[in-house]
Amino acid sequence: MDQLAQPLLTAAVAAPAWVCALPLAYPFLFERGAREQLLRLLGFGTSHAVLWMQRQSIEEDRYGDRLRRAEGLPMEGRMDLQEHIVSDHEVFIGPARSDLVTLPTRGRDLLRDAQRVVELTYTSKATLEVQFADEGGFGDGGGVTQSFYTTVASELLAVADGDTAAPGPCAASPLCGAFGLWTEHLPASVTEYRGRTYLHSHRGLFPRPLPQGGEGSEYACGKFRFLGRLMAKALRDGFTVPLPLSGHFFAAVLGEDLPLEALASPGDGCVGEFIGAAAKFSAALRRRHAGLAGEELTAARTEAAGKAGWGQEFLGLSEGDAMTWSFDQYVSSCGVVFCETGLGGPELCPGGGARPLDVHCLEEFVELAARWWLRDGVAAQVAAFRAGVEDVCQFSTVWAFEANELAMLFCGGHTEWTREELLQHLRPTAALGAPELQQLAEVLARMTPTRRARFLEFVTACPRLPPGGLAAAEISVAPANPPGSLPRARTCTKELRLPKYSSAEELEERLNWAIDNAEGLYEYDRLG
Repeated sequence: MDQLAQPLLTAAVAAPAWVCALPLAYPFLFERGAREQLLRLLGFGTSHAVLWMQRQSIEEDRYGDRLRRAEGLPMEGRMDLQEHIVSDHEVFIGPARSDLVTLPTRGRDLLRDAQRVVELTYTSKATLEVQFADEGGFGDGGGVTQSFYTTVASELLAVADGDTAAPGPCAASPLCGAFGLWTEHLPASVTEYRGRTYLHSHRGLFPRPLPQGGEGSEYACGKFRFLGRLMAKALRDGFTVPLPLSGHFFAAVLGEDLPLEALASPGDGCVGEFIGAAAKFSAALRRRHAGLAGEELTAARTEAAGKAGWGQEFLGLSEGDAMTWSFDQYVSSCGVVFCETGLGGPELCPGGGARPLDVHCLEEFVELAARWWLRDGVAAQVAAFRAGVEDVCQFSTVWAFEANELAMLFCGGHTEWTREELLQHLRPTAALGAPELQQLAEVLARMTPTRRARFLEFVTACPRLPPGGLAAAEISVAPANPPGSLPRARTCTKELRLPKYSSAEELEERLNWAIDNAEGLYEYDRLG
């Protein structure tokens, strides 16, 4: 595979059109790493390709080992090495040109400020650096800029307030999030953090369906185009926007026809769960009654619809009378009709609000609902996001990935690791003792996914792992004094400063306290 990839990458600058065509048409022929190299070489213009190649030469080929050893050195030692790299004209061409933006605060106006920043800079070839007026740090390709993208993602997950709620014809429940962009969440699928409420569904974020062509759709499309530009700029500059978008959303962006499994189902935490349950029931009937036709099929479907226990089997109910109801009992008792959720919302067909559902029109109902939720109601938003990405990315190299790969590139990955992986990929400085690293790996391995995300944000300013997982996160661990004091994090260098503790339990208690009270425990300084 590498033998195929290398000549193509070498030829990329000279003949970008045909080089792009092969991975787009036959992505399975190329390793993900080769396709990502192609994206870096062609997707963002010549200047970014040169800077990426310079970074690869410095960090991987020539100075990688020395840079890793220097992480434990005093400031002067690290600066001497940086000066040596800058003077090495075989690998160092020059620094990136930057657009330096200063934002007033991290408050609830951040979304408005972020939109303005992206609007002014999305055509710029310069790297975006962000600093906040109320902090002493700088972006410089590190902690503060990543923190900007992380905070924007958090605001897009926040339950909408008066400043960010979608206005007028796009108005939605606060549980559709900021701007009313996302499928409405159920009350059980929100989480509280530091006095704010955030969406937190199992299925991830998916666009809220809207009548296409109207004012509400136009408003939503503007926000999705902003999101596409934001994510593409972050990807170009080496950052992540840790927004938990559904993998089905990226499949739609790639132009794939979404399966019925993409519909919200019981347990996903979004409105419309009945639609997913109805789709599964319809599929089950097709399997059970394959080969039947005419009156025999009608009788079999009628019998199945009257069988008790539908609520438990397909809605996942574990208590209450509805648990034992049949399909017929459920749709008649709840008044299910041909509308968005079965219980309310826009009609799925003319007169749908007055058309009751029964088992004999179930397949038509599922087809109309899937068309609304997965295609017609979201097509314009999906196209706007894609256009936003293409406003920043050149050629089509960014689309030479599968949906799950795109999700990883744009949004980062889940916080999954084992103790063995931590011991393998955490990067201790020479001065850190082996017992301290063992204690840290033990504590991190038993953290819940939520705590792991907060640890990552504490150290790297991003709550999700980058493409490449824990190894690519490049988290270094250095000793700190005095023993028993609080851990500190230097996000610009992704460094955890870890004092000695008498036990793993003491380390866990002090680390959790530091994570939960992180104001003032970050260090964003430019020189690290």
